[in-house]
This record gives sequence, structure tokens and C-alpha cells, in this order.
Amino acid sequence: MPLADPAAAVTSESLIRGRYLLQKSEPPETTHLVDDAAVFQRDGVIVEVGPYAELRARHPETRELGSRHHLVMPGLVNAHHHGGLSNRLLGCADGPLELWLSEMWARRDVDPYLDTLWGCLHFLRSGVTTVMHNYVRWVPPAADTLAASAGGILRAYAEAGLRVAFSVAMRDQRRIVYTDDEVFLASLPSALAWRLASRLGPAGLSRPDYFALFEHLLARHGQNRTACVRILLSPSNLQWSSDEFLADIKRYAATYRTGIHTHLDETRYQHDWALRTLGKTPAAHLHGLGLLGPELSCAHGVWLTDGDLDLFADSGATICHNASSNLRLRSGTARLDAMLRRDIPVALGIDSNGLNDDHDMLQEIRLVSLLHRGVGHERSGPTPAHLLQMATANGAAACGFEDVGTLQIGKRADAVLIDLERLAGPCGIPDRASLVDLLLHRATPAHVDAVLVDGEPVFLDGRPTRFDADALTSELRARLAQPLTPAEQERREIARALRPFIRSFYSNWR
Repeated sequence: MPLADPAAAVTSESLIRGRYLLQKSEPPETTHLVDDAAVFQRDGVIVEVGPYAELRARHPETRELGSRHHLVMPGLVNAHHHGGLSNRLLGCADGPLELWLSEMWARRDVDPYLDTLWGCLHFLRSGVTTVMHNYVRWVPPAADTLAASAGGILRAYAEAGLRVAFSVAMRDQRRIVYTDDEVFLASLPSALAWRLASRLGPAGLSRPDYFALFEHLLARHGQNRTACVRILLSPSNLQWSSDEFLADIKRYAATYRTGIHTHLDETRYQHDWALRTLGKTPAAHLHGLGLLGPELSCAHGVWLTDGDLDLFADSGATICHNASSNLRLRSGTARLDAMLRRDIPVALGIDSNGLNDDHDMLQEIRLVSLLHRGVGHERSGPTPAHLLQMATANGAAACGFEDVGTLQIGKRADAVLIDLERLAGPCGIPDRASLVDLLLHRATPAHVDAVLVDGEPVFLDGRPTRFDADALTSELRARLAQPLTPAEQERREIARALRPFIRSFYSNWR
């Protein structure tokens, strides 16, 4: 399926030019926008930035990308993601998270490599160059297959040409609902309990096996020193992680100097579980364990209190905001204004549940802008500079790629070329004053002409350059046209039978 060897040598130099060059943003108000400018990159690193005419004169024979009708901007970063194909199309409709998680048992099996490559196709269309991929095993495979599944995911990113911060999410307790597995299984009819337990048993992953897998992936992918891959640790969420496991996570992160990615306070049920069980909020518990710090990124944070946000502000930990997913799974609306007032680093993620089910990062930025805009004449919500920083530099930092996210000398040459003539239509190329507003509130994948990683086009003229999108679509269509396997059918039956018991379990929670 790849069109080119991802390890093959690439052209070492190029000039990337545009009518405007958007280098970076500095909230609350500043966006660094340069007229008729270009960047010159060598071996994937930006060496010069300046007026196009001057750089063209200095490098007359260098390959050129872009034109006077383009905006050149940093590549976007999706800072929280799980999989490529639509959960809805694979058999799992939206619903409250705690019910939705059990419905994920009904999801069809898809090869992780193909699933990830499908996600990469849609990311490229909307200008994404870096992804935080958190591998949640909706239907957990046996431990001995995890390395192969993870390898397939990472191979897909390499073939597509995207950067990835990859982690395997781990749960070492409470795998069904927010109580001990044995307690919940005992509340079920015996036949259903047996069917569910037989599925949970062989799918478990021990803590030693988890860290062995982490070390294997880290060694195989350059000990986090390559340009395109970071291997992170991921306790899936507080209620799914024992204190012993979290202590191990902290120790391994310090030993290998890597990041930690988790979910936190996504729903009020998770928040209430912590208050009931621990006598404190989830964030306060992580703080007490010494886990809040710059190496930690937390997806969602919908139910964080003022005190929790103060802890985040003091710690330097990042919150990955997932507006579409929080709406689709009825989790609530994160308090973005309160986060920004405290200068908490906030990144943006789609969580595989974008508003239109299509992994459109441009639309996610627009949703965040409108959702948090407030009411009336008082100004509130994120500024354009906030939105751009969340979608670029903050996400890159959370992923462990400190050298991407801006178009400055010394940074990697990850860029997106937006066609300004199509963006503005008959109104003509916009002026500086209106450009960023039009970008944030009008740009769609139809306006993305090219996506560059390390200066090389990985998406050009509507198509990926390193794999065959048509062949991928045909392969997936052929596989998913097959009837459900016996295992898929059994899981659907289990999910259907579990539904009323899970709903009943949470019925007496506020």
C-alpha cells in the first residue's frame, strides 16, 4: 500500500513560500505574521526565515513549494486520539461515556495498521502533522499480540509520514464499571457473568508485561531520540489505575525521561467516584502521588474544580481539550476560560470523535472558538492566538516534540499550505487584519493544498504522497463487507446483555 519507502532518502533542501507566513502565536493577542515570506529548510530543519525575494536570490536552484496565493502555517497537532475508523460505523453509537465504553465491545475488529492509516489520511486532509495516539484496546487482545498491534500502528504513521507520540493505555483494575470487577460480576446473572469473565480473563495485561512492552517499543523506536516517534506511558485513568501502578508509572517516566498521557475527570461519574472512594478529587489524588508535572498531559479535564486548576497551573501539566468528544459522549464542557486565565498549557484533541466523525482538526479549532465564546457583549473565550497555540505548539510540547509547532529557525519544517484564493472566494486574498479570523472560521480540508513534514510533502493536491488512498479504501471496504465473525457476534451479544446492568449500576449516582 505505501507508494514510497518511508526510510528512503528525501530531497535535503526546499524553499517554502507564501503570501503570508504565520510563524507562531503568543497569547493572548499576538500572532507573528510576515508578508511575502518564506522558510528555507535543510534536512528537515528550518535554517532561514525571511522575505521570499531575498531567500530565492540566495537559493536560486532550490526546489520551491507554495506561491503568492498561499498561507504557510505550522502543522497542526491532534493531542488526543485513539483510532481511525468511525466508531459509529463500526457498530458503536454515541452515548454517555460509561455506557458507551461497554458498547465498544460491539465494535468490529479492524487491523490496527489499516485503521491507523485511515486516520492518517483524514488528518493529512485537515493539516495535521503530529498525533498523540493513545492505543486503547477496546476489545483487549492477548498480551502477546500487543507488540504486533502497536508495531502496525507505528508502521502506519511512518508510511504516512506523520509524527506520533504513541502510548498503550493500561487498566489494572475496574475494567467494567467503577467498582471492582469481582463485585460487579457477582451482581450479574451467572451465565452473563461467566461469558464476560471469560473474555476479561485472557485479555488482562500484568503490570510487568506492560512495562516490558513499553521498554520494547522504546528500544525499537530510538529511545525517544528520533525525529518522528515518541513512546509515552499511559495509565488510562485514575479509577482504572491502582496507586501501585501509578507509582511505577512515575518511576519509569523519570528513569526513561518520557511523558505520561492519561484521561482525567472526563465525566461527573469519574469525579464522584474519586470523592466517594478517595475522599478527594482525581487531580488532588494525582498531586498527592507526585504525578502532576510538566511531563503529564491529561485528556478532557471537564470536571476539574478551581482548586484542581490551581494545582495544574502550579505543576506545568497540560490539559488536552476534546470539545467534540465531550459533546458527543455527554461529558460536559470543559472550563477553558478558567484554564487560560491561569496560563495552564491547553492542547486540542479530537479523541476519534470529531463533530462530523471525520477527524477534521480545522473544524475542531472552530468548534472550540464558538463553544467558549460566551454570551453578550463581554469578551470571553480563547483569542485567535490562544487557538493557534493550542492547536500547534502546546500540542507538540505535550507530545514531546519541542522542536515542532512553530516556523522558526532551528525548528523542524512541519507546515501547511492553505490556498487563500479558495478560502476567500470572490472577495480576493484577505489582508493581514482579517487573515487569521478567516483562517480559523472558514478554513476546511478543501483549502489545504499541501502538508509538509520535515519540509517534504506528505500530502499534495488533495492526496497523500506516501500511500495509496484508493487502495486503502478498497482494502477496508472488502474486509468490512465480510459477515461478523463468531467472536464479533458474541461480543455484540454481551454488550447488548450488559446494557441494562451498567445503566442500573450508575442509576443512584447523582
